[in-house]
Amino acid sequence: MERFSPLQAFGEDERDDARTPWADPPEGSARLVWLSIRWSADDEDLETIVELARTYDLVLYDPQGPSLHSPWDEDERTPYVPSAGEFVRGALLAAVGVLVAVVAWSLSIPVLSWIMLFVGGFVTLVAVFSVAAISQQAWRARASRAP
Repeated sequence: MERFSPLQAFGEDERDDARTPWADPPEGSARLVWLSIRWSADDEDLETIVELARTYDLVLYDPQGPSLHSPWDEDERTPYVPSAGEFVRGALLAAVGVLVAVVAWSLSIPVLSWIMLFVGGFVTLVAVFSVAAISQQAWRARASRAP
């Protein structure tokens, strides 16, 4: 923040001309620094912020991206490869959803059964779509490594 003058140092016309990267003055506490950057900020300014976050071992979250820059990431472009445990968790979640739906069907309590059928079906669909998304990521990761 020392590299750039604070927003209060600029007049209203200078703020409108985007001579500063700040949209609002930076705010902070002991555990959090909040930076509101203009959309028109230079890429150099943004790269400086990312480098400062890495220098001081800070996690940087950009909600507009959305992207997360971690100081522990050696290469941010490293593809995500899901583990076998994620497939197992997805399959178990789908099994729980099916089990809830089967129990609901066998209970035959009018309102409770329909609620449980809905919840069981929802859990099953979420698990199936999650496993499908993880499978697609794993397939793409394998395809990018193939010669």
